[in-house]
Amino acid sequence: MKSVEEVVEVHLDELVCSGLVIVSSERGRASSCRIHDLVHDFCLIKAREEQLFDFISSSAPSPSSSEQKKNPYVKHLLSLMVSDGKHNHLSYNCHLRHLRLLKRLELHKIRLTYSLLNEIGMLVHLRCLKIQMKAKALPPSFSNLLNLETLVVDNQGSNMVLSPSIWSLVKLQHVSMDSCSVFDLDTDESTVLEEDLKLEHLRILYGLKLSSSGNREDIFKRIPNLRSLTFTIEEPCPCSAEQICFPRLDILDELEEVRAYFYPCIHQCDFHFPSSLKKLVLGSFALPSNSLSRIARLPKLQNLSLEEAIIQGKEWNMEEEDAFENLKSLTLDRVSFSEWKVNGEESFPVLEELQILDCTELMEIPDSFADIFSLKYISLLGSCQLEVSAIRIKEYVTDMTGEDNLETAELS
Repeated sequence: MKSVEEVVEVHLDELVCSGLVIVSSERGRASSCRIHDLVHDFCLIKAREEQLFDFISSSAPSPSSSEQKKNPYVKHLLSLMVSDGKHNHLSYNCHLRHLRLLKRLELHKIRLTYSLLNEIGMLVHLRCLKIQMKAKALPPSFSNLLNLETLVVDNQGSNMVLSPSIWSLVKLQHVSMDSCSVFDLDTDESTVLEEDLKLEHLRILYGLKLSSSGNREDIFKRIPNLRSLTFTIEEPCPCSAEQICFPRLDILDELEEVRAYFYPCIHQCDFHFPSSLKKLVLGSFALPSNSLSRIARLPKLQNLSLEEAIIQGKEWNMEEEDAFENLKSLTLDRVSFSEWKVNGEESFPVLEELQILDCTELMEIPDSFADIFSLKYISLLGSCQLEVSAIRIKEYVTDMTGEDNLETAELS
């Protein structure tokens, strides 16, 4: 009954506890993992003995058919990663059709021909596909990949239309692209989908591009179990305020992480987030006091980041009821406001980390942050005027507790 991510976490913890895997942490958070070079050498030797994997270095990639003559086991290959940083393309006589059992395929910095894309569509056992492809839409042949769970496409900033191929991939769990839309945003015609078309297993959707036109709530109803969503609302500028509408995300009961950006202008929106939300990033939005209050009342929110935002009235006055009950990390990146009133521990009872980046209009950090006993770290970047108040808070905490537990950093 556990998700793939939960199972992975259990196994990773076992490897860490056994000393086989080393976790590189950044202020208490696991950011990456590595293994000791001796362990790596041992794993490489054993893997080759067991024919688990091999590493082939070649300046001229040979066709899989030629490789099959050299190595009869290649037809049993389950996972393949190819990276060609020099040539940036595979030979035209390369083929993937012999690798019928492939479950994982990664082609890094490789431009794919039309024929190779069609051959990828024949690899019906694929579970994970990571490729570079600059196209307007998903190839029709991809609708054959009924076992696909992870789709990562480097489409180099161009927008890719997901329909109709995407709806056949019923096992899909993770979709990540530079920019993608469910429908073609360049056409005015509304697309009607069959009522039963849903992606019940989709958990992560990164790079979605939305427009204020069209029924966006209908899209999210078709991905009801989404947990992580990154999207951009892109509109021609200037546009009237009546045209701007933030999608109702409160229909997604399992949503835990949202990154939302408005491009190219800053606009005010009425936000509707589910109570399940744990991480929120908002970029290029105008934030009135009622929106900030609504965000503060999200009961499970642990991480909040505001980027290139404007707090209307230039004042963020936190009322007694505006308590971020579970917020542990707050990042203000190029936020335009000059005054900040905080009720100390009442406003941020469990805050551990405060980052203020390039907030040039804010003159000082409220002294009441010294009353937040959970606060461990204050980071400043490009906001030299705040250094004095940060040091004052640090000295106050040290005098009150007798311990130097609060870390401050002025980064350049």
